[in-house]
Amino acid sequence: MNDQHHDQTRDEHGDEPWEGAMSSEFDRRVRDLNAAPLSLDSVRGKAMTIQRNRRLAVAGGILAAAAVIVPVAVAAGNGLGDSSPDDVPVATSTPSATDPATVDPAPAASGPSYLEGATWHRPDGSVYELPRATYDNVVQLGDRIVAGDRDNEGNLSIDLIEDGAVVETRDAAGGTALVANQAGDLAAYVTPDGLLQTIWADGERTLSDDVQGWSIRTVVGGPDCEDPEAGGSGCRVVLTNDMVTSDARSIDSHGIDDVALPGTQLVYDVDDAGRLAVISRLEDFKECSAVYDPETAENTIESCELRYTEFSPSGRYLLAEPAQTDGFGPAWIAVVDTATGDEVARFDPPGDGGPTRYSWIDDDTFAAQFFDFGAQEWSIQTLTIGDDQPTVVAGPVKGSDFESPFGLVGR
Repeated sequence: MNDQHHDQTRDEHGDEPWEGAMSSEFDRRVRDLNAAPLSLDSVRGKAMTIQRNRRLAVAGGILAAAAVIVPVAVAAGNGLGDSSPDDVPVATSTPSATDPATVDPAPAASGPSYLEGATWHRPDGSVYELPRATYDNVVQLGDRIVAGDRDNEGNLSIDLIEDGAVVETRDAAGGTALVANQAGDLAAYVTPDGLLQTIWADGERTLSDDVQGWSIRTVVGGPDCEDPEAGGSGCRVVLTNDMVTSDARSIDSHGIDDVALPGTQLVYDVDDAGRLAVISRLEDFKECSAVYDPETAENTIESCELRYTEFSPSGRYLLAEPAQTDGFGPAWIAVVDTATGDEVARFDPPGDGGPTRYSWIDDDTFAAQFFDFGAQEWSIQTLTIGDDQPTVVAGPVKGSDFESPFGLVGR
């Protein structure tokens, strides 16, 4: 799973807030970013609107290798509104048991997808035994399973698996081996020689032969990556330059290869309407996040207290974490309404610890991989908007903060 820092503190307002924020992001999904100016006058074009078949099965791929953020300026939008943390439901732990049964077909979504050693716990509660216990991303594409791996020396590879056995291994490069769309029916990876390769249930397509030194941030569209004008469903891949020589890049199935948003080197996510969750500006050494709408060329919501990270399947909500975090990761996760910027729910379990990975299950429920420092226990928990408490679906299991027995599969 993603490499982690292991500071056993989580003070969000320590003496070095910017250092803490950068340390947290090293553990997450960014690659050595520098600042570049942006004004509304420099914004050009519209994002491609993608209609996606939301057969939410298994979301795969969280970027694992990361480094320092230096946010960039985009035009200011609206704030978070009048909500306060006191109005937000605070979650606590309530265990519930699962009893999965082994089945082969790709499951319909109902719960979290996570790895436990070589066992893949799938969204319908079924399990699948993978040929290795070292995968950190896995997605089922029709009759085959595609899994991303990083060996002890940091080398990335992609395994194509059929009937529990590896039938082909491919080398990969970039921040992580494999990144999938939210629906789990389309994945992408970068090859060592700079090909941007997309793969789905019954096909593959190379979107570019010039992405050496780039890492995939997010994949949207699907269930295939063929040009919509040729009868396909279309896709879009957003990448970050590893050496910070240009803005975040957007490559789509129509053949458009351009910056994702001029002046922005960090894009966290893109929704079906083309809205981007970005680091928008730096304010008093604190990063600010925004949702940028290319239709209006402006930020619709913005916050310097929250870091917007992942749209829900419909785009109605965003997952967010504190803008300032320590080396281990965020202390809590918030759910934000993308129309108003209001915080509508928060995952903040009691105890000294925090989530190390999280991702949406459906439009109302997300899962988090959680470590409790006091109890020295790992668990997988889910929270549905409107509920007061999360549900523990795996664990708690005793273990060191250096290595989780679980690996939440997500974006």
